[in-house]
Amino acid sequence: MEARRTVFSLKFLAVLGLLLVVTLAFFLYARSVKTGSLSEYSRRYDEAVQRFAPMSSEEAEAVIEEYRAFSEMQYFENPGWMQEPGRWEEKLIYDQMEKQVKYRDYYPRYLEKIQREAKQQRSVSIFAKPGTVAYENTQKTAREFAAMSGEGLDIGHDLAVTAVFDDQLVDFSILILLGFVCALFLAERKRGLWDMVHAAKGGRVRLAVKRAGILLAASWIGTAVLLGGRILVSGILYDGLGEWGRKLQAIEYFYNVPYAMTVGQFWLFYLAVKAMGSFMIALLLWLILSSFSQLSLAVVAAALILGLEYGLTFLVPSSALVLLRYVNIFSFISYINVFVTYLNLPVMGGLITGSRLVLWTLLPLCAVFLGGNLLVAQKKYPVARTNRILSWANGLARSREKIRRGRPLLLWEGRKLLIKRLGILVLAAMVIWAYRADAPVRLSSNPMQEALTDFYARKYAGPKTDDVMRAMEEDLAGLTAPENAAALGNLIAKLKASGQEWIVPTKPYEAIWSNNLGNYHRSTALIALLFLVLLLYPLDSQERQADMEVLLRTAPGGRRKLWRSKTVLCVLGAVLVWLVIYGAELWHTAHVYGPLRVTEAPMSVLPDFQDRQMSLGAGLALYYALKLLVLLAAAFVIRFLSSLAANNRNALLLNMLVLILPAILVTLGVEAVSPISFLKPLAAVELFFRPLPFAAAALAGVIALAGSGRR
Repeated sequence: MEARRTVFSLKFLAVLGLLLVVTLAFFLYARSVKTGSLSEYSRRYDEAVQRFAPMSSEEAEAVIEEYRAFSEMQYFENPGWMQEPGRWEEKLIYDQMEKQVKYRDYYPRYLEKIQREAKQQRSVSIFAKPGTVAYENTQKTAREFAAMSGEGLDIGHDLAVTAVFDDQLVDFSILILLGFVCALFLAERKRGLWDMVHAAKGGRVRLAVKRAGILLAASWIGTAVLLGGRILVSGILYDGLGEWGRKLQAIEYFYNVPYAMTVGQFWLFYLAVKAMGSFMIALLLWLILSSFSQLSLAVVAAALILGLEYGLTFLVPSSALVLLRYVNIFSFISYINVFVTYLNLPVMGGLITGSRLVLWTLLPLCAVFLGGNLLVAQKKYPVARTNRILSWANGLARSREKIRRGRPLLLWEGRKLLIKRLGILVLAAMVIWAYRADAPVRLSSNPMQEALTDFYARKYAGPKTDDVMRAMEEDLAGLTAPENAAALGNLIAKLKASGQEWIVPTKPYEAIWSNNLGNYHRSTALIALLFLVLLLYPLDSQERQADMEVLLRTAPGGRRKLWRSKTVLCVLGAVLVWLVIYGAELWHTAHVYGPLRVTEAPMSVLPDFQDRQMSLGAGLALYYALKLLVLLAAAFVIRFLSSLAANNRNALLLNMLVLILPAILVTLGVEAVSPISFLKPLAAVELFFRPLPFAAAALAGVIALAGSGRR
């Protein structure tokens, strides 16, 4: 019964399917950004592996050098040669093959270096100090790597393996799935059935044992489907499924791993560790949630524990507390980082590698957290003596009640959205993402020359007057460095030939309006839509889920006044996402390419806007205003879809289906769905100065707003 209610329920399967689609979509998108056309790159990569595998290192290096000389000659004769279809993929293939060939020669020398350093340490008296940590560390490293061999390092499809570890999205998706299962365990508390379950014959320890088994099954299912699905897709994409008998150390990513195993053995080992590590974390999460009767306190406790554990991951290897960096929740979340890092840690007078330490603590931690859950199930009663923390919290709430009663409806609705529905966590995640985001990609053919040109453009930025031109020519006459003279001379010649009246450092503007280079603008728009959905999806559905809709409709302010408050929240949410995401874009652009200067100059100073006389400042204002317009329209659609759903879960799924899935497809290059997606208008750069897509987005927002008002 409990299994049918959880892991075999439609809810679980729907969440699992959604996570699988999202993780695979982002995986394919990330690969397409790095390699261009996936099918073209995959075909060329397979051909290159088949071609280079039987070659000696000398033969392979000669072929690579021949290609380099040919491509450089073609580029100088025709600078647009690299932009031809397939040329970028070809360059990446040769770079990858060069990397794999060089590593094949390097790894035997690396093993010899380890043995040579250990032998030298034993033979030189000032270093031969048995019993010291440094001595024992070197000797232990030599003993473990002595079992490794530099033979049989075949050239193969390395990317089929390493691409799996490009990001941690799968790791956290497994935890989200298990957190959802833990939430299902606590459903009887929401429904007021805790007393009945606790009083039943099997409602304590027996039920807890069954739920532990369900968590174990969910851990293996989630790992097999989510991680196994990515491994399968990566293998198919890079034709790597047939090389599971290859030595693991043949892949450079694992050069620091002193365990003799094949790629296939590694995958079985890694899947088992991931499944059991996820099970251990799920037991801990279940223990925290079941220990507190109030969900908000449980969330605070979980946040404190996770924050402390994450802080410990920054401990340096020389710290006395470095063991806590490895006996850590995040070591199990991203075990691959521990596995590929060779570090000996002092434990009880001896040394142990970090990866082995994590493995040795895995099952004991599972046993401890399982015992804690069984104890809580047995000892925690639905009705017990007053909890001091809750009493203090209730007293504080009562003391603030008078102030709360005077709050306007808008603040109440905002509190529900941010606190009750954990919107504050979405905002925190959005700020973290914005801080760590990259600047827009800008195509550069000669970075050094462009940097020097940009230096002089910033030095003389402003109107092109006779005095400025005279100063530039005097500066040029005094230059002795040929690179600087060439950069300034080219800038002067360009200004004279073009007839431009302004000297503008164009790098930041070219980056912002870079025609979606590297899929940057589409991916940023997708992230903005995703955060907007996660922030606003429960706006209306939360009332229906709590069976409050009828009551609200009968209240004096439950219709128009409440509708206006929720509409204001929609606007505020869209503005907040816009400020964070695109404010970060401007900040990162200025940080990488320099500040936006001479905004009063016309847009015609940029090659892509030679027919536009609008100023750069006005162009930027229009560009980002259009993004805000699309986000506002999307927020109203999210609110309308939320009003259609019977509960928050359905509202999230409906918004994901209508807004996020088409956006993912457009990001991956499926243009057929772009007319029904907000993504391309939100990316804006591809449709700049084309009013129809933005008018359509605004119309969709107006219709959705009117529809929510009717409901």
